[in-house]
Amino acid sequence: MIGYVTELNNDTFEEFIKRKFTLININASWCDVSKGVRSSIVETSSMYYNIVSFGQIDSDKNLETVEKIKIRNVPTVLLFKDGVEIDRLGNSIDTESISEMINRNLEIG
Repeated sequence: MIGYVTELNNDTFEEFIKRKFTLININASWCDVSKGVRSSIVETSSMYYNIVSFGQIDSDKNLETVEKIKIRNVPTVLLFKDGVEIDRLGNSIDTESISEMINRNLEIG
């Protein structure tokens, strides 16, 4: 499986989320749950790569961005449309819940 996930940081985050639809995985290298979510993000990106841009950002290395978008827990998955957050997942994040979030929001897009 090929994943389409861009590694982001404080300097690249704002420009990246300006795309039509972007999904961002906020994770931490020390968090075991984040590792499982990363796999789900890669899997989901292979299904939606032509509609949604996928990125991920390490919360520990990018505190400025994490504080700005009000992340309280990792992992958290955010969906943006044209730079504005439109949805967020924080519990039970898997391929199915990520796909459901995307599908739900593409209907209004």
